[in-house]
Order: sequence, then structure tokens, then C-alpha cells
Amino acid sequence: MHTDPASFLGWKKAGIGRNLLFLFLVGTTCFLILFMIESKIIERVWYAITQKTPKIEDGNAMHDSLEDSDVAAENSRIRNNNLTHLFKSDNVVVQ
Repeated sequence: MHTDPASFLGWKKAGIGRNLLFLFLVGTTCFLILFMIESKIIERVWYAITQKTPKIEDGNAMHDSLEDSDVAAENSRIRNNNLTHLFKSDNVVVQ
């Protein structure tokens, strides 16, 4: 019995053509969804549709109102001392 070598790629019951097509379609769809999520296209479209703009709050006003006295003192100490003194007195200094 001689069968056509391309018959295994066919749409019939013995062929895998339909499976390969759906494998390609699902893979492409998942890749496009992942690409849109990673490049934030969905987020931009959502904001365009709902016409919302992200809220940008005044960082200084919010920072000052929520800052404790000990945090304010530490902030002042860091800003008013020079780096050589900070390197000697503190373990971690990030500029």
C-alpha cells in the first residue's frame, strides 16, 4: 500500500495539518498578547478609551506632610554633612 507522503499533513483524521495550524494560531495569539502587555499598549489603549489621565501629585507637598520628625532630622543631617564625614559615620551612602 502506497500512501502519499504529504497525506500526514492533511486535514483528514490521520493528518496533523489542522493541529499544526491551531498550534501556530495559538502561539501567535499568545505572543501578541504578551507583546502588548510588555510594551504597555493595552494600558495606553485603556487610558485612551476611558479618557483618564494618570494622577501626578505634588511630591514635595505630600512628602512634607507625611514626614515624621525623626525622618526630617535624618534627612537634614544627610543633606547638611559632606560625603567624607558620611562615609566615616554611615555604613551605606547612596548619592
